[in-house]
Amino acid sequence: MAEEWLFWQERRASKATEALRNMLPAHARVIRDGVEQKILAEDLVKGDLILLEEGDKISADARIVEASDLQVDQSTLTGESNPVRKVKDAVLKDGLTKAERPNLLFAGTSVAEGNGKAVVMEIGMNTEFGKIAGLTQTTKEVQSPLQKELNRGEYSIVQIKVTASASAANQMVRDLTIPKNTVLIAITREDSLLIPKGDSQILVDDEILALTDEASSIELIEIFGEH
Repeated sequence: MAEEWLFWQERRASKATEALRNMLPAHARVIRDGVEQKILAEDLVKGDLILLEEGDKISADARIVEASDLQVDQSTLTGESNPVRKVKDAVLKDGLTKAERPNLLFAGTSVAEGNGKAVVMEIGMNTEFGKIAGLTQTTKEVQSPLQKELNRGEYSIVQIKVTASASAANQMVRDLTIPKNTVLIAITREDSLLIPKGDSQILVDDEILALTDEASSIELIEIFGEH
């Protein structure tokens, strides 16, 4: 029984890691030596100046140096469904988390509106997003540094199968009230692994992968169905 449980936990963690990696873009636009270039995202280095516009996925943690009506979807990290306005100037205000700092961008998030430029601060597994991906490779309870700062709680990966009677069945992700302290990582549908977006529809028998704390996991079960 213990071996079966461990196998299930490892399978679940593997799916989560694959889903997280799929959220990252393959390429990035940068300015090097005064010339705009398109490079592999894995070739980014600290100090690179990245260019961003509406629809772009962000490849690294970065500090904004130029922004024009820039709004970013940070739901992959914070669970917040509404885009967040970003500016180049730091806001010196007590109590702000990293995600709330308007001059910072994070790998795994995406540009919802506007455009801008930013200097790369962290890449790969050293980004906040990368730390989550790394933690999902273990079968123990996980706690992302960013989520720890946001919520001061302990996190684990949960997998929930959507039942016919679930309130989430046949609903769009954007229409759901996702519990606080929760990030939807992936939707497993038959042999496909889907990245949850606002217009993603939840179907009966989908399996939902989420990073959440113990209290919120109970709410997730109530929304999606059996655990």
